Amino acid sequence: MHNFNLRVTKDSLEIISTLRKMYHDQSPILVWQNLGERRIIRNAIIDHIDLTTGKFVIIRNDPHKRFDFLVHRAVYIRGHEKSILFKRESVRIEKKCIIIDIPKEVRMFENRISPRVKLGFNSPYLGKLELKINASSDLQKEFVFNLYDISATGICFNFNLKDQIFFTEGTEICIHKLGQIPFKTPIEGRVVYLKKIEFMSSGARITKMKMGVAFKTSISEKIIQSFL
Repeated sequence: MHNFNLRVTKDSLEIISTLRKMYHDQSPILVWQNLGERRIIRNAIIDHIDLTTGKFVIIRNDPHKRFDFLVHRAVYIRGHEKSILFKRESVRIEKKCIIIDIPKEVRMFENRISPRVKLGFNSPYLGKLELKINASSDLQKEFVFNLYDISATGICFNFNLKDQIFFTEGTEICIHKLGQIPFKTPIEGRVVYLKKIEFMSSGARITKMKMGVAFKTSISEKIIQSFL
């Protein structure tokens, strides 16, 4: 991973999706501290991600080994297989784990096959989705939301505040239509963040919810191209 190939991103969906995939794949990460001219480098994996508190936990990839880092020192994290690099000044360092706030900005290796297409809050494109209201029954609720942006790995919707009660981080949804494209087999996804957003439109202040959804399987380039 070389610096000239890195890009800075503040895209919450991309950041959280990358960390979640690293957790599910148990892909290795490097974590280190700089102590003057000396650098302590340790191999680790993500043990837990808590979207409610906005934190994740890393542990040594060898459970018999512990962290020997110093408190009140910055910690650097880099994906060994996944392309992410960031620094956290304030972390909770324990012998068996390090508890870290999910970063709002990271550097990513520029390896996107297709770009994220930003459509904005006034996008004319709509997405039709549904979720199961009760896990113990087949009761479904259907929604039609505006698309804010889309990429091969995820999508962002915006919608009115009244519908926020139906969604939390981790909610699983099925997408039946995006724009003019219906799907015989729905696209499955999981909500990775929810955020209240205020913006100006025609001189009026508007408040809406913005919801990031990570796809379980990447969608085709043909779908992305339909929004360009």
